[in-house]
This record gives sequence, structure tokens and C-alpha cells, in this order.
Amino acid sequence: MWIAVLIIVQQVISLVYPSVTTSSKALFAHVPRQQSSSSSSPPPQKKKRKKKELGGKYSTGRERIKQPKEINYLLSRDATTGEEILAVCELPKLQMADSNYATALTWLAKRRRRKFDAVTAQRVVTVVERAITSLQGGKWSARSLANAAWGAAKLHREETSNAQLCLILENCLTLIGTSALRVMPDFKPQELANLAWALATAGIWTEALVEAIAIYGANFVSEFRPQEMSNLLWSYAKIIGPNLSIQEETSLTRSAKILFANVTHGCVKQNFKGFKPQELANIVWAVATCGYEARYDFWDTAAYKMTDNFIAELNSMTEDTLNREKKNFVSSPRQQIPQRNYGYRQPRGTNYIQLADGTQVISAQTQNIANFMWAVAKLYPRSCSKKALLSLLSSASRLTQRRIHEFNSQEIGNMAWAYATLKYRDDDFFDSLAKAATPLLPHFVAQNLANTLWAFASVGRKNDAALFYAVAKQAQGIPDAFKPQEIANMLWAFATAGAEPPKQLLNAFVETSANRLDTFADQGLSNLIWALSAMGVAHRYAPFCAQIAQVLTIRVKHLQPQALSNVVWAFANAELRADDLFYVIALEIAGIDPDHYVATNHSNLKQNQRQRFVSARAAQLNHQECSNVAWAYAKNGFDQVPELYDALATAILARSGSHQKGDTNLSEANSWTSQELANLAWAYACADHVDWALLRFLWSSIVARAQAFHNKIISNNYELTEPSEINDEILCRNWGFNMEELRQLHQVVLHIRYEACGGHAALLSDIARSPPAFLAQLKAAYRDVDPIQSRSQRSVARQLKQLGLRVTEEHLTPEGLSVDIAILPTSRRLGVEFDGPWHFFSNMPEEATGRTRFKMRLLRATGWTVLHIPYYEWTNLKDDEAKRDHLRNSLRALIQNRKQELSSTLSEQTSSATKPSHQRSMKISSSLDDNNEEDDLDRRDAYSSLRVSELRQLCEARGIDKVVRRSDGDARTVLERRLREHAAATSLDSEEDDFGL
Repeated sequence: MWIAVLIIVQQVISLVYPSVTTSSKALFAHVPRQQSSSSSSPPPQKKKRKKKELGGKYSTGRERIKQPKEINYLLSRDATTGEEILAVCELPKLQMADSNYATALTWLAKRRRRKFDAVTAQRVVTVVERAITSLQGGKWSARSLANAAWGAAKLHREETSNAQLCLILENCLTLIGTSALRVMPDFKPQELANLAWALATAGIWTEALVEAIAIYGANFVSEFRPQEMSNLLWSYAKIIGPNLSIQEETSLTRSAKILFANVTHGCVKQNFKGFKPQELANIVWAVATCGYEARYDFWDTAAYKMTDNFIAELNSMTEDTLNREKKNFVSSPRQQIPQRNYGYRQPRGTNYIQLADGTQVISAQTQNIANFMWAVAKLYPRSCSKKALLSLLSSASRLTQRRIHEFNSQEIGNMAWAYATLKYRDDDFFDSLAKAATPLLPHFVAQNLANTLWAFASVGRKNDAALFYAVAKQAQGIPDAFKPQEIANMLWAFATAGAEPPKQLLNAFVETSANRLDTFADQGLSNLIWALSAMGVAHRYAPFCAQIAQVLTIRVKHLQPQALSNVVWAFANAELRADDLFYVIALEIAGIDPDHYVATNHSNLKQNQRQRFVSARAAQLNHQECSNVAWAYAKNGFDQVPELYDALATAILARSGSHQKGDTNLSEANSWTSQELANLAWAYACADHVDWALLRFLWSSIVARAQAFHNKIISNNYELTEPSEINDEILCRNWGFNMEELRQLHQVVLHIRYEACGGHAALLSDIARSPPAFLAQLKAAYRDVDPIQSRSQRSVARQLKQLGLRVTEEHLTPEGLSVDIAILPTSRRLGVEFDGPWHFFSNMPEEATGRTRFKMRLLRATGWTVLHIPYYEWTNLKDDEAKRDHLRNSLRALIQNRKQELSSTLSEQTSSATKPSHQRSMKISSSLDDNNEEDDLDRRDAYSSLRVSELRQLCEARGIDKVVRRSDGDARTVLERRLREHAAATSLDSEEDDFGL
């Protein structure tokens, strides 16, 4: 029976294609055919046809093939290898039409199994040259142009190492593009998509051609199938790139936007019906890559559609199937993985899953999952809604964890980046990524390494030290492969995660970055210097940081507010001086033209004087950025542009409303963090920039926040702890401020009470009305500081003792300040501070930081006369005798200078004072003069126990001005300061003799 069927089929073929039947048998008679296994006897031997001498083994005999269909039949059906296709093209007296050349190029690309050798490549060049000649001489159909372009583009992509072949293919594609413009109305949807794919793949296109494809494609969107839609948009994403997000439009981008709008609208209208996961992923990938702002219904529909696919696949999975697939992947020999695919693993088999509506679709490949999630994250929050996003993230996370063994290196990096960008932390998901990424790290490219670390650091993963170490080890071998942005991201990730990269990797990154700082983006430079500072290694690379400062000085106007804040914070935190950079940034934030700037002091501005700073760039900074900028400038001691503090204060007060009366409510206080409030208040105190309105607002916010936190703890039945038992945990639990913040606030209080010009009655009253327990804890914060005595400091104390002086180390003053070495008796308030390297800038070792100068001012304001010994002077002294002479001479000069200053101050006070004798005043004076306990008693303790009226009487008895004006500040503080200065002046007269100087 089957023999009769075969005979009938052969007769039909001979009637339809008589010449093809004869010629194809003759042409491929030498090719061995597979024998049927069911036949026991060998097939009958065919008589071999005698080959002509000219035609060789591919001779067609006497018959000549004339019809293009017959040639196409030979090229696509009978020719099964590239060699046979070339043999057909080389037949003598063969006249090939446009469709034949298109078929030849298409099937050459399809039948290609390995790289062409030199001889085969030359034969392909000959065929392409003949196709070019045909293109130049005649009109090709739209179908032939599309097919030829597809084949030429695929060959061009695969044969990149053969320069001659690539060049002739590029010429062919150029001519195809020119010819396509003439017959553009004849293109069908599939042909249009193939042509666009070919141009995008080869990178050979003209704006006119791409614009024409977009226009014609937009008009026939309803006729496109899902695959053609995805291929068309994918092609435009490759050609245009992110240009659709640029505001300046061209005719090309305008037509592309119309195409994207029509395609996305068509997808929503069809509800993505019939779309495979790959086609769906390609469309959203193209939209995200081009930066096209599609409507929310497009993103939501796509997200729900892909979520349905994920859930259906999860429901179809069984443990047996999953274990079998894992076993197959594990048993696959790793040496079969192509090196160029960077850890590519064999894809899943084609599995069909059933959706909720009953339709069957192909399960998503891992590349589809990664591309889809990358696209959603790229445009978020302009992509899908929160509800659709959460369902998508949850289902994709579960599916990824079950199929994590199939993901390659790039897909792992993209998934990690997407979830970190969307701020979705799923520890199980990231654990599975870390476990899968570690063995594949040798296949990771630089971008994958950077994205993976950036993602894990962004979601706050702190327990992935093994992964960070493995990535760093892998990156050490390819430091030059990292792009500038990737270097910045890598270092930022290490700094954020609290890990320091190996010194070898850090040196390599710094070395390769120093030669191409101009290629770094503004954000990359700010992240780079921030990371070095946060890791505490910026001082090691001071010259490199100086290079960064030079580049950033030119780019200040282009820096975003966050970048401005990060840059100044980084230099201040690393204690690196960069005056030029700080100068231009200060002018930029204050909104001042550098060419017309004259430095003036605008402390304590009035409301009408703040108008000039309303439109300054400081208004663009958020709370944290304002706090960081002020803190950085104060810590660096940069005071060349005082208008910076005015601009920041204006922006803060304008944002928070009018707070001249200190009536801050809790909601306003809670809009600031405890660190931001403490840093801001400390910055203005450290810079000695008086702005009473701002300081009063900050203090009222601090007290309101602390009181609310305290009341919350009390309502939870926590007991307050005595100030002597305070530690970090208890402070955070009771008041919401950590130890460092409490120390900063205590310095602010001391600055307002003793140093600020005259004080401010309302602000001092606010401080006095603050909860006593809170003020007590501010002062007690210094008690738990573990003193660190260096060897040099102990050497200074030893030499002072050899001079015959009695000293105490790490003395804590009644005001809460510490003195390295206090000379007894402490009532005379004479001390020595040894300033080690950490008191100075790293790149200017003889310039004290702003923090160090602030402490100097506070000690001086509280009545202390302090000798500061820099480490570089002490180390230059040769022997002990030289050190003792230096101490003796320095103390003598210090006492003389201080005596002159106090004398001039007292002469001004006594000029208006009267000297009546009162029994009460003499009693108070004698009681103070009899207190001569040298070791522990301080005159400030006695003064603080007196009432204000008694302080006035004592001032009158000693000839000191007892009148305190409202502008002078708090009466008690002013009177105590006058008495202290008088006592210090009288005691200094005999100190030189008492100390043996």
C-alpha cells in the first residue's frame, strides 16, 4: 500500500516541477540518504550518473533551471548545508533573481553551523557581490529585501572576525536600505519587522529609513502579530536607545513615539492576548530602554499578564519535576558552557502551562523574567501601580527561588538590581541569589559584579561578607574592565555595607580612576569620594581626592543637591581641606554670583534681610542635605562665605514656617531626625554663626522630640535611670538621641550660655525650661567617654611633673568639658592640651579642624587658660631638657597674654562700678576666699550655689559692674563670667611664682 502512495506522490511532483525533480536528483545524488531501519534487505543500487568535466559533481546535466521557484526549492529544501547552498549559487548558466539571492542569504545564515573558513568566506563574498550587482541593476520586491536583510544581518553578527566579509555585508545592507525606501508601501507587517530587526542588529541604518518604518508600522499596528510587535519595538530600542526620554524632539523621535503609542495601545486593547512571555518581556524591555512614558494601564496590564504566567507555572510545578530539573542541570558538564556567554546555562525545555482562562502558553525563560523585572524597575514609579507591582514582585520572587539553578550571571545581576531599585527586600530571595551567584562569579562581567554588590548593599544586607569577599577577589583580576560608574557603585556598595575591599583592589580602582576622572559622571564622582570617606581610607589617597576636588570645582553648577551634600560631607568626614571646592559650593548653595561677591557678616538676620536667600539653591536641599552641608562646613572650619549659613537658615525656617516664638509642634519636630537636629545645632554653634531664630526653632524641636520620646517610654512602664548610669542604650531608649548627639547638644548649650554674643534671653529661657533630666543627661554624656591617652600625652604630663607642677590627666570640668592635663589647683583653670594628628587636616597637618577650634573656644569661654601643644612641635624637640624648656617658656608667655587680656576686660567693667561696703558682701567674699581646697574644689561650684542678688552684691564688693542689660543675656551667666574673670586675673598675678616659671 505504501509503495503505491509513494509512486503517486512522485508522479505529482514530476508533473508540477519536472526540471526540479531531475536536476535535484542529479545535483545531490552524492549525498548519502538515511536508510530505513524497518527494511531488512539493503536498498537497490542506483546507477551513478556520469559527471561532466565542467560541472563536476554538482553538474545539473543538460537541463537548465529557469524558474526562480525551482532555484528556491534547491536552496531551501535540497541544500542541507552551507556548502551545498554555495554550490547551487555557483552553478554555470544559472540566472538568479532577487528572491533567489534573498533565499540564499537567508538559508546561509540558518544553515551555518560553525565559523566560515577562508575559502568558504571568499565564496560567500562572491555571492554577496552578485547580490549587490543585482540590487544596483534591478528592482527588488519588499519580501526579497526583508529576507536578504535578515540573512545579511545575521551573517554580519556571526562573522565579525572576517573584515572583508563584514564590509561587503555592510555595503549590501546599505543598498537594501536605500531600495527599501522606494518600495516601503509594499512591505507587509512581518517583512517590516524583519527589516527593522536586521538594521538594528547590524547597526546600519539611516534616519529617513527608520522614520519611514515607524510611520508605516504605526499605521498597521492592528495587523501585527505579537512576535512582529515585539521585534519591531525591540529594534527601535536598539536603534534609538534612551532618546525618547530627551525633551528635544526630532522627526525620528516624533515618529518613534507615535509607533510606541500605537503599539502599546494595541497591546492594551488586545489585553496581551496570545503573547508569549518572551514577546511580552521584549515589548516592556523596549519601552523601558527607550524611556517611553507609556500609560499606566499598559504597565498594569503587562504586569498582571506576566504575574498570571508566573503563578500558573508555580502551580504546575511539583517537587518531583523540580528535583529532576535540578539534577539535570547539576549533572550537565560545566566545560560545555561557552565562555563568551558568561555563565550561560542551558535553558529549560519548552513547557506549556495553562492559565486561569484555560489558554496554554509557553513557560517563561529566565531571560524573560530578568528582562521584564529590569524594565519595570527602570521606569518605576512611572511604570505599574503599587498593587500590580507587589503581586508581580511576590510571584517573580517565588518563581526565581524555585528556578534559581537556571539563571546565568547576567540574569542574576539584573534580578538583584531590579529588586534593589524597587526597594523590595525579600531575604529568602536574596539568599538564593547569593548562593547561586557565588559559583558563577568567574563568568560575571564587570557590570554584573557591580550591579550585584550595589543591590545587596542598597537593600541593607549586612551578613553577606562571603559574597562581598568573593566578588572583590574576582574583581581584582579585571580592574580595567570596570567602567567609571561601575567603580563608583562597587566602592559605594562596600562603604554602605560596612565592608572594606582588599587593599589591592582599592589601589587598582584608584589607579585606574585617576587617569580618567573626566569620564566619570557627576553622581559617580560624588559617590566615589563619599565611599572613600565612609570607609575611612580617603586620607590614604589625599592626592587622588585633590584631583576629584579639582574636577568637581568645575562641575558644581551641574551637581544635584544630594551630590553637593555628599561631596562636602565626604571631605569634612575625611578631614581633608578643599577650600576652592568649598568656596564655589557655598556660593552655589547661597545663590551668589562668584564674580560679584564680597564677604560680609550677616549673623542674626532680620526677616526682611532673608528675602535675598529665598530663591537660593539651599531651598532645594532636604532636611538631611541641609544638616550635612552645615555640619561639613562647620567641621572643616570654612568661614569664607558666611552667607551659606544664612541661606540654609532661611530655607529651614521657610520650610518649617515662622518660629520666632519657639512654638514648634511635635509634627514639625518629627519631620527631622535626631541626628539632623543635633548636627544642625552643633554646626551653627561650632561655626559661631549666631542665628537666634534658627537656634530657637532647633532647640524647641529637640526638646519636643525628646519629651515625646520620653513620655512614650514612660507610658510603656520603663523606669528612668540615674544620670550616672547612662549608656548608649538607655539614652536612646529614654530620649531618642545617642551619645554623640547628646555631647553635641551639650556643646550647643555651653556655646549659648558662655560664648554667644550676649546670649539670647528667650533662648536661654527656653533652655532653662527644658526638662531637668534631659539637661542632666546632656552633661552626663561626657562621663562615659573612655579617655584615650597617647604616649605623647603621657610624655607631656611627665615633663610637667619634672618642672615641679602637680597635674591631673583627663580632667572633667564642672561645665562638662574635658582637659587633657589640668594643673593643680584646678580653681586657677590652667591646663595643657596635646593635639595629636586627628586634631588637624590630613592634607594640611598644621591646620586645626573646626571641631578642634570649637573646643578651644569653649574652654576659653568657660574661663580656662589652655596651652595647646601640636604633635609636630613636640616630636621635633630633641630631648627632655628641650621639652621642659619649651613647656616653661610657653606657659610663661600664655599667662602673660592672658593677664593682659583680663586686665583690659576688668578695666572696662570697673569704670562704671561703685564700691560700697556691705556686711553681706564681705561675708560672701570671705567665704569664697577661704575655700582653698586645691584638688577638687572649683570656684564655679561656689558661684553656682548663690542667688542672682548675692552675685550682684559680690560684684559690687569687688568693684565689678553689677548692671546686666537685656542685650547682655542671662543675668546669672553674665555675673558669673565677670566674677570668674576677676578671680582669674587676681590669681594670675602670683601664678608665675607659684609654678616656679
